[in-house]
Amino acid sequence: MFSHHHSSLLFRTASTRTATRPIARWCAAATCAAAVVGLVATTAPAHAATRSITGDASFVINDYENFGSDERCNRDVNINFTLTSGQTRSRVATARCGGEIRVELRYTVREENGTVYLTKGRVDFFEGDSENTNDLDGTKRLAADNMKPGESLTYRPFVYNRDENEPRDWARVEFTLNNG
Repeated sequence: MFSHHHSSLLFRTASTRTATRPIARWCAAATCAAAVVGLVATTAPAHAATRSITGDASFVINDYENFGSDERCNRDVNINFTLTSGQTRSRVATARCGGEIRVELRYTVREENGTVYLTKGRVDFFEGDSENTNDLDGTKRLAADNMKPGESLTYRPFVYNRDENEPRDWARVEFTLNNG
């Protein structure tokens, strides 16, 4: 980086009125100007552009009923957002089923130098008197991973009502992210 000393040297060279060294002054000014131009060009890398993150979260949920047939629900949630250089975003995709089950896919992504990192992720399974229950009955964590520009990540977690030992209440999620 240029210090204040280098900047003042450039101005001093440009304002010198000695006619015996015009080529030396021109070379010094051109060298400093080229260095400044080079510095500016390298501070705005190509990866600083906004990354387009797209994908899908497909939920298949089974709500066990001890009378009649189980209720099976299919829900798709489209994913579409942007990340700028160094930005971190946390997102939630939610699906509901049978008036009693809510499944939440929670994840956090961060962009660094064009690569997008999934830093946190989990699927939470809630089952209770309504879809708005806070009764968390199962969780499945997603492994951290990353994707370079043009790459994708796909997860296929399975979670069920573990706390009440009811494996017939379950959810299967297919979660895909694309670093566009």
